[in-house]
Amino acid sequence: MRTLITVLSATAALAACASPWHEQVVALPEETLPTSGFSSLTLIPTDNPTFAYRALSERVPAVLSAWSSDETAVRDACDAREPRGNGKEIPAPVLVPAANQYVLWRPALADAMVEEAMQSYARVTAQDARRPFYADPERRNLEPAWRCFRFTRFVNRDDDAPALDFVGQLRLGDSGDYVQVRPLRLYVAPGTELRHLAIGLRLESVWRQGNIGKLETVFEPLLLAMRLKSRVEELHYFLDKYWEHYPILPVVPVSMDARGRIVQTAPATVTVTAVEFRKPEQAKEALLRSARGARDHLGALIAAALTAR
Repeated sequence: MRTLITVLSATAALAACASPWHEQVVALPEETLPTSGFSSLTLIPTDNPTFAYRALSERVPAVLSAWSSDETAVRDACDAREPRGNGKEIPAPVLVPAANQYVLWRPALADAMVEEAMQSYARVTAQDARRPFYADPERRNLEPAWRCFRFTRFVNRDDDAPALDFVGQLRLGDSGDYVQVRPLRLYVAPGTELRHLAIGLRLESVWRQGNIGKLETVFEPLLLAMRLKSRVEELHYFLDKYWEHYPILPVVPVSMDARGRIVQTAPATVTVTAVEFRKPEQAKEALLRSARGARDHLGALIAAALTAR
């Protein structure tokens, strides 16, 4: 699924150009933000500990291959357990990177200075995944079908380890009236210069109320914003904060028939977006006002990245 893509001209074609990130950047001229490389988003189910373990351990950087109490805590939070098979079977890989999605941000189309700043200093990576938000609707108490997610960015599709690796966790409140999302772990490979980073999540739900179909963006929180040092491999854990530190988000709707009975769980499309800025101070003057004035999810991520501390 592509994010907010709009074809404005029948003659628009893909063009490759040199990138200040030292990677090939592919862009649709005057239509999308620059993107490069490959990414993946894996929603980790609540009832499959073996799958959860593979989803968290495949193609990890070397620093995450060694045992640590923090990484063990991340796996425990996602109910991931190492399989005890005989090793004869080789399962299909869980982590399958795909080409990054093209992302449209309308302020970049309306202002040449904003467009130039985004083309010169920004990298926007977006990837989505879809599955029912709730588990078996026959259960007395609804529970999420997945509790963790892993978002990765690769420079090349077949790289052994990602350049960016982020794991987050989701939970349904005790009363079932709200949702919370929090970061668990972030890994970033060394870069050649100072960078600013922001990561956000958007959840879109489709459901049925009687014979009327509904579509809504339920929530789109900012998950983290921070500065990254130059030429340093960074690994951060966010296990020291309790759930009370994170905002309460609206509950995801369920499909009901005309009598108010739950007939199926609501499919949800989850999109994780990462915004990175090189030379953020140079981009800040041109972009910050437009980002705050846009009042959209991507604008909020751009503003958060530019003002990260």
